[in-house]
Amino acid sequence: MLSVLISGPLLAASVLAAQGDAGPGVVGQWDTPTEWGVIAIHSALLNTGKVLQYSYPGGGPGSMAVLFNPQTGEFTPVEVNTNIFCSGFSLLGDGTLFVAGGTRDGCDFRGRASTRRFDPASESWSAGPFMEDGRWYPTNVTLGDGSVLIFSGFDITCETNMQIERFFPGVGIVPLGIRNLQLFPRLHLLTSGLVVHVGPENLWYAYDPDTDLWQFIDQTNLGWRCDGNTVLIPGATDKILAVGGSCPLTNTAEILDMSSPDPQWQPTSSMHYPRALAPHVYGRMYHATTVLLPDGRVVVAGQDNGPSIFWGEIYNPPYLYRGARPELAAVPQRVSWDRPFSLAVPQSGSISDVALIAPTTVTHSVNNSQRYVDLSFEVIDQGVLRAVAPLNGNHAPPGYYMLFVVDADGVPAVAKFVQIGLWPAGDIDGDGTVGILDFLLTLESWVPCAGCQADLDGDGRVGITDFLTVLFNWS
Repeated sequence: MLSVLISGPLLAASVLAAQGDAGPGVVGQWDTPTEWGVIAIHSALLNTGKVLQYSYPGGGPGSMAVLFNPQTGEFTPVEVNTNIFCSGFSLLGDGTLFVAGGTRDGCDFRGRASTRRFDPASESWSAGPFMEDGRWYPTNVTLGDGSVLIFSGFDITCETNMQIERFFPGVGIVPLGIRNLQLFPRLHLLTSGLVVHVGPENLWYAYDPDTDLWQFIDQTNLGWRCDGNTVLIPGATDKILAVGGSCPLTNTAEILDMSSPDPQWQPTSSMHYPRALAPHVYGRMYHATTVLLPDGRVVVAGQDNGPSIFWGEIYNPPYLYRGARPELAAVPQRVSWDRPFSLAVPQSGSISDVALIAPTTVTHSVNNSQRYVDLSFEVIDQGVLRAVAPLNGNHAPPGYYMLFVVDADGVPAVAKFVQIGLWPAGDIDGDGTVGILDFLLTLESWVPCAGCQADLDGDGRVGITDFLTVLFNWS
């Protein structure tokens, strides 16, 4: 109970003191807790680098919502006239945030049938198409073509919404089949294009959104993992790790490899302690969220009750204390699937990893956008790397990603946002066609130019090969 009575700075000091001789290079370090601009029940990192966070209404009809700028520490209110508390949400290919459902007045858990979109550029909300019925506690899954599946949630009568729906940006929402899933189900896109359902139920299935068919995969060794979590293992987007849970409270973990011909859950090393959430400076449980920032820090905020509701913290992981950081000097703004591209990295010879990490969209222990994709790369010159983009949208759905380079000591550069998708070969300006402007941009950039958009073959310079690519693909 003492922790409830200690103010933010004192509590931070007491936690750091309790770490003993272990320095920040081993355990990391927390910044002093800060008064937060909102109860961060829903958090989404945008391609502007700002974090959109929202909760339930705070005196008006719409949810409290703010933009947090991690570089300045400023909070900017962004008014939304709808109660989108307990909605599902995910980022679209153009960087906008798509929000499905929310809370309506009436019975205790009545879902909202509306959708909304948030534009990071204008920092404003707009109305989207209506779903067939309400959803409270739904899960969104972005597919390889950029469409979004919407599962579960309570409808306008406070009963489970079993209708699966698919949102096509610029077109609308199409109903698919029927499936009874728990609230905020845990679902992940596989490289096959299937969506695997991995909890909290103990029986797990793969879903084909094109045929609307479900296939039984396996059942967990533990059973139900209430309040636990599942994640795609970094670098292996077809392996799922399930950890923890509270029914019963457990420290166990297991892995399902969906790339295997016969996928089965295999136990792996347990956590040191049974837990539903890891400990922070403030104790945080229900309605807390965490967000990885492009500079490698982690925002921790939100909570259901107690003094931490309107306090947030930033965690500095150990890798930020292991020496000088490499520099990611230049990257192209857009990268097409399965194509090479160059990066300007002065410390190119020390780089051990190049990876894409999808921006966080997290609530209620469900990160709808969670994905880490390793990229193959090579050093082609001093200060120049050539990497290859993910094979297709099933490996990395279209949208903005944080591009990280990491040195041999595990120290990351500050990430830059890159838009992943499909553009015609030779389309330098990103307008979907290859024409005179692309031709002129090639001539304008006719120099060594690692990370340039006009470097179409990823060799670190703009030259005759890039010029010919534009000519051969003229449209």
